[in-house]
Amino acid sequence: MMLTSEGCQARRDLLWQQIPSRFDWLLVGDPRHVQYLCNFRISPQSFSADQRSLLLLTRDGSTTLLADNFARRAASGEPFVTNEVITPWYTHKQSVQNRDDALLDALRDCRGVWSAGPGLVESRGVTHAADTVVADHAQVSFDSAVSGQATTWGDTLRNLRRQKRSGG
Repeated sequence: MMLTSEGCQARRDLLWQQIPSRFDWLLVGDPRHVQYLCNFRISPQSFSADQRSLLLLTRDGSTTLLADNFARRAASGEPFVTNEVITPWYTHKQSVQNRDDALLDALRDCRGVWSAGPGLVESRGVTHAADTVVADHAQVSFDSAVSGQATTWGDTLRNLRRQKRSGG
């Protein structure tokens, strides 16, 4: 089933209802959760299939997709996001860098968002290096529990994914 912009927005709204109001932003890294919330998934048949992307959500409704240029062009569908921070990984003009480092560069480019207030990082889906970048500059909690039934807010996302709703 194809995801819709309205369906992804409804999913993000449901997620924010589960997140305590003291948190201003969320950093999502599990590829299943990124797809669930914005319809971005790297095609499994591409050279970039095993690469990561990140999704930065803010309570005011902004959604930012972070990826390297090859991962972005290997998307299996059009993402429903407000912003994209696409870092050059391979430009045909210079040697490539580590792809994880390119993603960290994109995360650093968004520092103005995640350093402005307290947030949550989905630590099971975000690399340790990204955890470290954010932890050095932000008021952050790593995957702490946010609702009665869930152990972590990543679990909250998994529980939302299990619920069937109409509207994609």
